[in-house]
Amino acid sequence: MKAKKILCAIDKSASALNAYYFAEAWAARHHMQVNIIHSIGSERLKPEIINAAKKEMIDFTIKNNIDLPVQFVNGEICDVVNELKYDFDLVVMGKKGENHTNKYYGSNAAQVMQTIDLPVFLISEAPTDITFKQILFITDFKDIDKEERLEFIRELALENDSELHLLHISGDGRILNEEEMNEVREMHDIFNDVNHAYFALENEDIISGIKEHIKGHDPSLLVLIPRRTTRLSSTLSQAIVDTDINLPIFSIHA
Repeated sequence: MKAKKILCAIDKSASALNAYYFAEAWAARHHMQVNIIHSIGSERLKPEIINAAKKEMIDFTIKNNIDLPVQFVNGEICDVVNELKYDFDLVVMGKKGENHTNKYYGSNAAQVMQTIDLPVFLISEAPTDITFKQILFITDFKDIDKEERLEFIRELALENDSELHLLHISGDGRILNEEEMNEVREMHDIFNDVNHAYFALENEDIISGIKEHIKGHDPSLLVLIPRRTTRLSSTLSQAIVDTDINLPIFSIHA
């Protein structure tokens, strides 16, 4: 990956701290710069509340040996990231915030996945190894109009000498139509220099299908290209955030 600047959004949650550790490790490996942001909520809050929130975050960074400055921002993280996206190449954030209903970090992880036109890593657990030896790519074999989305995945697999699993989960058991078969052929051409294999599962619930595949294999990264429509939609993005699947998630907006 050729990204140069990482935007790392954190709160005081364990997954956000793990996201910071991941961002630092990724930056060191790829000679990148990490910038940290933290939302303190609405700018209409009383100054004493804002100052207290800033102090809490500063204390958190000191306690956890975060040696980078924190940029304090107002508003929901999705909106802030959208404003800053032109200055960055990659977003890293925790999968879940301080509590699962925290509107500044909880559902915003899913919103960032779904709407931000940047590659996004969502992190749950502390990274022990950022070389992903098996990558699980969930695909619906629908046309991807920007081929560079797939190039991101290809580069990631080549960089780590990864085995790439392309998993299609069908809810109705139907066979692929001609348009979808064309996409399969195009993906095969793009991933021709990557060790890759195709898998198909029939399951009405995509999350259950993903878990079923994970049980029989050993992926270290889950890759999605969320869409505004089809089964790989915002509903799936939220479900992925809410699920107990603790793999790092790499999302590239379609």
